[in-house]
Amino acid sequence: MEKALQDEHAIGLSEFETLERVVDANCGKYRMSDLARDIHLSQSALSRAVARLERDGLVGRDMCIEDRRAVFVCLTDKGKQVYEQALPTHRAVLSRAWDS
Repeated sequence: MEKALQDEHAIGLSEFETLERVVDANCGKYRMSDLARDIHLSQSALSRAVARLERDGLVGRDMCIEDRRAVFVCLTDKGKQVYEQALPTHRAVLSRAWDS
């Protein structure tokens, strides 16, 4: 899965899963502490994945106005587009794995 996502969409599995969580939130942003609780990555792995996504323009980070300690991960249009392009690849690899 990692190789297919990297080769075809230039994102890793951790980045894909992070994008998927933010997309699934249906609001375009996800509080980083909630994301850390809801995803199967360590805090440091999640921070690195978000940093890579931010570097590539797929997400941004915004401070929470009500709680300056909180940070939101915000999906960009480019991030949504990359996710939508990578989703069929992700599902195809899963399908092949289940069929074997």
